[in-house]
Amino acid sequence: MKIITIRQPWAYALAFGWKDVENRSWRTNYRGPVALHAGLVVDSEWASLYPDSAPRPPYVEALHLGVIIGIADLVDVTRDHPSVWSLPGQFQWVFTNAHFIEPVPYVGSQGLRDLDTSLLPAVSVTQFAAAAAAYRLRQAIVRSVEQNKLGEPQ
Repeated sequence: MKIITIRQPWAYALAFGWKDVENRSWRTNYRGPVALHAGLVVDSEWASLYPDSAPRPPYVEALHLGVIIGIADLVDVTRDHPSVWSLPGQFQWVFTNAHFIEPVPYVGSQGLRDLDTSLLPAVSVTQFAAAAAAYRLRQAIVRSVEQNKLGEPQ
C-alpha cells in the first residue's frame, strides 16, 4: 500500500469522501489503495479554495495532524476532471471508496511512497491489509463484469 501526506483540511475532506480529487503538480502511474496522512500543516488558504457546495469540517483548528486518518482507492490521474475540487493547471488524482479510520500516528514526507507497516500498531496493519484486499476484490469484480459485457451478443 502507498501513503501520501496531505495538508488539512484537504486530508479530512478526502477521508470522509467529500473530496474526490487531490490536486498535484505531478502525475503517478500507481493505482490502488492509498493511506491518507494528515500533515502537520493546515493550508492557510483553505477557506478561499474550499467549494461553497461542499460539506465543511466543523473546526479546522481541531483537525488531526501528523496521523493517518483514512484510506482511499486512487483510480485515475487526469488534468480535466469535472469535480468542483479540480484546480486548473494541476493533475487531479481521482479517489473513490474513501473512509475515515481511527487516527494512527505516522511521520509524513513528500511524495507518494510505500507505507512502512513496521511503524504501525498491529491493529492498523490488519486494517490496511484488509483495505488492500478489498481493493483487489473490487478490481477483480470490475474486470469480470467488463469481460462479461464483451461476451454478450449485440
